[in-house]
Amino acid sequence: MTDLSDLLLKTSRTFAATIPLLPEQLKKEVSVGYLLFRIADTFEDSTCWSPEQRIQALSVFERILREASIEEAGKAAIKWTRNPPVSHEGYRELLSEIQYVLQEWLSLPHPARERITYYVLKTIQGMSRYVARTTPSSELQLKDMADLQEYCYVVAGVVGEMITDLFVIHYPDLAPYEQELHSKSLFFGEGLQLVNILKDSSTDAKEGRFFLPPALERREIFDLARLDLDEAARYIVIIQAGNPPSGVLKFLTLPLFLAWPTLDQVDADGSGAKITRQEVIGFIDCIQEAFESKRRVFDFESLRGLYLRAKSSIRDYPGPKQEDT
Repeated sequence: MTDLSDLLLKTSRTFAATIPLLPEQLKKEVSVGYLLFRIADTFEDSTCWSPEQRIQALSVFERILREASIEEAGKAAIKWTRNPPVSHEGYRELLSEIQYVLQEWLSLPHPARERITYYVLKTIQGMSRYVARTTPSSELQLKDMADLQEYCYVVAGVVGEMITDLFVIHYPDLAPYEQELHSKSLFFGEGLQLVNILKDSSTDAKEGRFFLPPALERREIFDLARLDLDEAARYIVIIQAGNPPSGVLKFLTLPLFLAWPTLDQVDADGSGAKITRQEVIGFIDCIQEAFESKRRVFDFESLRGLYLRAKSSIRDYPGPKQEDT
């Protein structure tokens, strides 16, 4: 029998490693939110359906959430799994288990469920706008920096906003910092998405997704990503004001510590470059050790310094060179 953690392992990379670090109730809420976003992503990223089919599926998914219709979800799941939008086995299994995910969603406390629903609906609507811009051959070309940033917001910035709302629900001491956290969560999401776009640009192009605007110099996008990741670090610094468990800080810090070196690697070696599995393990070990002490408080400089020391210590450690992170 499937469960949320099993679906996470089959549909994610970084989130499957970071969500288990969260306290139990928050872990469930973020898991459900991630899987709902992943369902929407599966339709938006479809390589097997026409734009019209993708828009229709997003519309059906939106209606299912608005009406909380488990029955309609079951009927849709049968249809989507008979003619799946993608070949990825994990995503196909997620679609077949949509009723289970919705049952877990309905079991959440109302404040968390309301916030998750709000942001998933927001991303569905944004994705529909971008799918509507694709050509009959399913090609999408972003136009300029504003277009790129709006796309990053739709697919990643919204996720950061959702997670921020969940943090504020669980840690009321963060209420005075809510506005600033929301602002920085947008940079956090944008930065992580830009790293993915730069890393995967060659693969995306083969599938008709041209997220890098042709009028932009790559350097501009790398520079923006670096600025965004610095703001992500400052987001983590602020979160400490809520006195959250160390798992929350680990959950936030690991994606950042993986994004910084990945961006450097792609900048040096081009699209498709990745950090090694051994580097990933090294950063995980570093973060686990650093946040063991509840008394330890990081500012931007010390958090960045921790990353640089970890990077230096594992740089020459032997390990596989091209495993997926």
